[in-house]
Amino acid sequence: MPSDPHLVAPSTCPPERAAAAAPPPALRRWWRQIREYLPDVLAFTGALLVAALAAVLLVVLGGCGGGVGTEGTGSYTISSSGTISGYGSIVVNDVHFDESTAAIVADDDSATTADVLALGMTVEVQAGAISTDSAGRQRSTARQVRVVRAILGPVTAVDTAAGTATVLDQTVQVRADTVFGDGLADGLSALGVGQVVEVYGDWDATAQRWLATRIASVTTPVTQYSLRGVVTAVAGATVEVCGRRYDASALSSSGVQAGSEVRLVLAAATAEGAWKATDGQARERDDDDGRQAQLEGVIGQLLSARLLLLDGVVVDIGAAVVSGTPAAGAPARAIGYWRNGQLVATQLVVRATTQVQTFVFEGQLRAVDTTARTVTLRSGSAGQDLTISLAGSSLEWKNGLSLQALAALVGRRFEVKAVLASNGVLQATQIKLER
Repeated sequence: MPSDPHLVAPSTCPPERAAAAAPPPALRRWWRQIREYLPDVLAFTGALLVAALAAVLLVVLGGCGGGVGTEGTGSYTISSSGTISGYGSIVVNDVHFDESTAAIVADDDSATTADVLALGMTVEVQAGAISTDSAGRQRSTARQVRVVRAILGPVTAVDTAAGTATVLDQTVQVRADTVFGDGLADGLSALGVGQVVEVYGDWDATAQRWLATRIASVTTPVTQYSLRGVVTAVAGATVEVCGRRYDASALSSSGVQAGSEVRLVLAAATAEGAWKATDGQARERDDDDGRQAQLEGVIGQLLSARLLLLDGVVVDIGAAVVSGTPAAGAPARAIGYWRNGQLVATQLVVRATTQVQTFVFEGQLRAVDTTARTVTLRSGSAGQDLTISLAGSSLEWKNGLSLQALAALVGRRFEVKAVLASNGVLQATQIKLER
């Protein structure tokens, strides 16, 4: 039989010697126990090492986009809630957020695309750390942009003298800087009873009205309406949101409770004329302790010398640098961090109620009309073409620019600041060539 080099020769030790070399019974039992539990011990030790390594990586990568955030869109440093006031990257609370790679979420939690984002929309942005560019602009990369619509429903009344419309029994106040969507170039007077619109804006609890930042016509068929706001009361078969009562007889959601922020889904009116709520989802803010936050809205109430309500959130301004005088009904912006469900402000800026919004656009100059004194700027990740008037007497020309010089600069990038004129046209207040 040929020899196999892989076979081990049997022991040549005498039997009595092998027995003498065997370990004692207690040692053999101990060794059997080790062999039995060794796989579990090794697995547990490996798990500990993996967990420790993951913790180290989370700390190292936390400021670089690693990890997973609460919404499953990647880690983020700051949450910013406010109105879109510019394109190039979307501008919210004076920060330019690059939304080109962000997840865009519609008001009903469905996925959508960046081309729906429009001036005057209220949004919540989850983003990475904010940096400052060479021009002094604050910039960040958005991980997620969530659209936060106030009202979707039919117009039931229009009062052009008072500058208001009624939608879902809510009073909507139009201001000088309210943006109107396509087909509504004539502003409030273009609205008709029965027309379905979407409204974006801030709730003014003092005046019991919505201060509209954007109103747009809805042309696609709508089978249900919606309203966002704080539930002020739930009594029997009714729920009160933003000072108005709605039929809650068909409402079974446990998220609709007094004091909670909700998105109320409404069906057609009942025979008695009351809007019937069919569903309600509580609004959850990204208020993890220590997370940086920016919050824009209207001051609802002064709770104490250091606490106030802003957009339904308790804000602690005890250690904040405050610009302006906090007062109920005043628009404001708070910057700080979350702690125990409150926003601890490091800065609070209170605006005058008469101060209009300045819009900021960055983009490529596409055309110049020296006769009409307008420019066309391609701006935003979706490539919107904006026509901006240069006819204002207070226009500030930077870089030694002039209307005639612009014609030779088509294709170059510009930054244009503008306000809404009374006719709804964007009117430039400053134009600057980007180097």
